[in-house]
Amino acid sequence: MKKLILICFLFTALHAAGQYKTRHFRVNNPVLQTWLKNSGIKSFISFHTSRNNTLYLETDSTPKIYSDRVYGNSYQLDYAGHRYLLQIQFGEFPRETLRLLLDSLIDKNCETTSFKGKIYADHVEVDRTSYCSKLDEDRIFTAIEHDRGFIGGPEALRVYMGNTINHRVFNAAANTDSVFFFSLLIKKDSLVHDITPLGNTDKQLLTALKETFMGIKEWIPFFTGGFYVNSYLQVFIYLPKSGELVVDFRR
Repeated sequence: MKKLILICFLFTALHAAGQYKTRHFRVNNPVLQTWLKNSGIKSFISFHTSRNNTLYLETDSTPKIYSDRVYGNSYQLDYAGHRYLLQIQFGEFPRETLRLLLDSLIDKNCETTSFKGKIYADHVEVDRTSYCSKLDEDRIFTAIEHDRGFIGGPEALRVYMGNTINHRVFNAAANTDSVFFFSLLIKKDSLVHDITPLGNTDKQLLTALKETFMGIKEWIPFFTGGFYVNSYLQVFIYLPKSGELVVDFRR
């Protein structure tokens, strides 16, 4: 009798708690399919979104000229550093086209939680996961994104660096495109305590960039469990021979 009561209670609880559902789509998108054909990728490229709607592409090839700490096995499309690596390998990816496609597939009746799929030469496959709540359901648990980086975001960091960096050093390097990846250790005092270059870096430029990073006091350390803790931040700097400074970071 007790077992029967327990089973009935579990069934009622599951029924009242709402449910996740996944729907599969197969669509044509000439822009994405043409990019795949011209990229040199033999079969397909995968994509997915994270909980905070960040969009990723996944491939099996890693740029040999950069450390795997820069790349890993996926490209974060909101990060200029990964977009740069993607472009030099496969050509500029039409990320806005993919974003618009996913936006068109958002569930209008339930909460869309994530997308994943594959881009082929002749079609695109998308799996959409949604959460459908009950009318009387209170969603108590909500994911909280803990920010870290720089006060004001990447654009504020770009302006700061553009105003403070040794311009003579940058002008000397302006004859060629200069690309830098750094790993910064940001401690809970909001200061950079260690800087590690990822990949080859001109020594003179490296010195100038290190001096700039160490003098910045607007870093945001990682906040978790009610405390600020030490954390790493990857910074991408691109100085084209014609154009202005590009700065971005990923958490």
